Amino acid sequence: MEEAARNHVAVINPRLAALLFHGLDPIGRRIRVDGQPFDVIGVYVDPSSMLGSAGPPAVFIPHSVF
Repeated sequence: MEEAARNHVAVINPRLAALLFHGLDPIGRRIRVDGQPFDVIGVYVDPSSMLGSAGPPAVFIPHSVF
C-alpha cells in the first residue's frame, strides 16, 4: 500500500537504527533521506546478519518514492 500511495516511509537495518537512535525504538520516528522526511515503519534484519555479520547502515524506501 505504501508503494501505491507513494508514502514517505522507510525500513532501516539495525546498524542504522543504532547509529541514529542509540538504543531507542526507531518505529514511528522520522529520518531524512536526501533532505526528504521519511517515517520509520520497520527494522529489517537480514538472515545472514543474524550469525554475527552486520552489514553497513542501510535504509529501504518504496521504489515509487525513490
